[in-house]
Amino acid sequence: MVLRNETFKIISIADIERSRRGSTVGDDLSVFNGGRGSDITSLTSGSAFCFKAFSYMVVRAGKCRVMVDQVEYEIGRGDLFSQSPFHNVVFETVSDDFRFTVLAITKEMIDRLPLINLHPRIAQGIHSLGSPIIHLNATEADLLTDSMANVARQVERTSHRYRIELVDNALGRFFLEYDAALLDRQDDNHPTPDIKRRQSEIKDKFIALIEKNLSLSMSVAECSAALNITPQYLNRVVRQQTGMSPSTLISEMIYAEARNLLAIGQMQIQDIAFRLGFADQSAFGKFFRRCSGMSASDFRKAYSTGR
Repeated sequence: MVLRNETFKIISIADIERSRRGSTVGDDLSVFNGGRGSDITSLTSGSAFCFKAFSYMVVRAGKCRVMVDQVEYEIGRGDLFSQSPFHNVVFETVSDDFRFTVLAITKEMIDRLPLINLHPRIAQGIHSLGSPIIHLNATEADLLTDSMANVARQVERTSHRYRIELVDNALGRFFLEYDAALLDRQDDNHPTPDIKRRQSEIKDKFIALIEKNLSLSMSVAECSAALNITPQYLNRVVRQQTGMSPSTLISEMIYAEARNLLAIGQMQIQDIAFRLGFADQSAFGKFFRRCSGMSASDFRKAYSTGR
């Protein structure tokens, strides 16, 4: 079945809750099962959409072709499809037997998880921009699907006095399984565990530095100096870890934050421009139009959630 790209919509966890398609915790967490007829993810309309959350989809059956920010991927049974908030997705072709399980969670809930030894989710989200598809083996696919189902089971235990703690622990198991699958594949690209660990640490520190100083005024040279490495080495590590150059990654994170502020915030566009390090609103407007193909004001009118 070939689908047609028409409109764009932002999907929040509240939308999933209203559709009664899965197990949800307020506006912060949802686990749901779906397939080709799943209207909540626009599979039948071919419309572009994005989750206002981090989302993790394990394909249980069938196959499809998907566009992520204009890059095409093919996914099938056993594949894990990970996405960060506000990145455009279009399902172009979907088989009739396509079935999946999705766990969607906001950054705010991730930040509240009382867990240790988990890699920052934002780092994994940035990795997914360069490589959103992981081909899982049968054991990994079963473990991730089962851990998602376990999260859903704990969410549904509404009368349990320790429900939130059980949900947190279930999420911890899921993220540990997810991290293990991701890091196992990173191991294949590095000659030794020490080098892999060092490069992963540099990537995480670089992303944390960008998050703390989310601004175009933060140059690659300044980032490398703050990390006590050369710009050339930073460029090599970031490209290897994320598939993007440091400057592209900075722009991607700023663009994602710009869309977030425009869609869900009440800040004036001029204030958003200054917050993100642009000299003026005009410079911000040119940047946003170059990235999105539309003006910041038009984006706000079209996609503002009013929240």
